[in-house]
Amino acid sequence: MANPISPQTLAAKLRDFYTLTKPEVNLLILMTTSAGYYLASRGPFRTAGLVNTLVGTLLVASGTATLNQWMERVWDGQMRRTATRPLPSGRLSSREAFLLACS
Repeated sequence: MANPISPQTLAAKLRDFYTLTKPEVNLLILMTTSAGYYLASRGPFRTAGLVNTLVGTLLVASGTATLNQWMERVWDGQMRRTATRPLPSGRLSSREAFLLACS
């Protein structure tokens, strides 16, 4: 019989997955993407186009940030500043991070 995951463990794992995507950097990317979309638009502003562009950009940027941390997990574990990240600290496996990045 499989062991169920406790709510605290699940919340911590989801928080680590969120951290892997580097949300602060992605916010800046989405802000500049929005400005670029607005400046390049002609005619009436298309909100659906902006939303689609932002969702696509967010998915690509999040996957890229996760892949970057996956690739640098060994070096991150050697630096004091990055040793507590989810991969070097062992809170997430490299397989979990790779699957998140590719999905």
